[in-house]
Amino acid sequence: MRVFYSGKGDQPNTRYLYHDCMPNRLVSIHGKYFRYSRDWLASCADLPAWSSREVMVDSGAFSAFMEGHPITLEEVTRAYDVFATRFSNKFKHLWFINLDVIPGAGPGIRPTEDEIARALDKSDDNLVFLQRRFGDVILPVFHRLESWERLEVIKSQAKFFCAAPGQQVGEAVRVEWAKRVLAQCKGWKVHGLAATSERIMVEVDWYSVDSASWARMGGFGIIYTATSGRLRSVYISAQSPRRNQIDMHYDTLPAMAQRAIRDEFESMGYTLDGMREKYLDRMVYNIKKLEHFLQTTPRRDTGIQGALFNP
Repeated sequence: MRVFYSGKGDQPNTRYLYHDCMPNRLVSIHGKYFRYSRDWLASCADLPAWSSREVMVDSGAFSAFMEGHPITLEEVTRAYDVFATRFSNKFKHLWFINLDVIPGAGPGIRPTEDEIARALDKSDDNLVFLQRRFGDVILPVFHRLESWERLEVIKSQAKFFCAAPGQQVGEAVRVEWAKRVLAQCKGWKVHGLAATSERIMVEVDWYSVDSASWARMGGFGIIYTATSGRLRSVYISAQSPRRNQIDMHYDTLPAMAQRAIRDEFESMGYTLDGMREKYLDRMVYNIKKLEHFLQTTPRRDTGIQGALFNP
């Protein structure tokens, strides 16, 4: 499974993280991120390592909707034109997510059935236009609250598409919904949007997912460690407000657990002092840890748990 890492890394001391350590990258064209994303792609486009890596470009439709300023098809087309013209031959694959139309009058306002139907029609119109212009690198999106009949429409539109479990429900519902999607999509490639909790990654047979959190947590003083085939977060920063909380901070772990973490740091070329003080080291470590975990952990096939997958 591929992980497309997102996040803003335009400071000089984060170039190493975003150029050398991320196996694949997701960027956005929304608002101020367009210039950053364009400049970031330009900065790594000619690096030999990135010729074998994949990049996914998000239209930013959801973020724009949440801000009350929906993005237009014309804006997305202009931005995608820039990226496709400059970068299509620089990476193994350059994917673009369709401009979804978010139904409803605004954030927090439940859309009517008529609004949902019109939004789906407009999303399909956008997809047809963008696929005609850019080809099969445009990925449609299937959302958790859409019908299973809609999934069949999405499957007819592309052999690679995105599935969005959403963030408004419990993880059990997200996981079971995603498992049903994948069960109905044998022969398709499915990308899980914001689907990077440990459970949804190891129980669902995604082609790929995207994540900002796994690297970002290093900036918050957190590292990840594997225990009995599962990942757990541990605070390690010397400045962490959690440093006195039992079994949450490195300093309060049992001696054996501390030793195991130190040994792991040393095996990867890090020191305990460095991990306490250097957030960039923690971010790089977390990416490497997640990649190793996903490569070495068998997928947990727990089956589909009945009604839990209903929207």
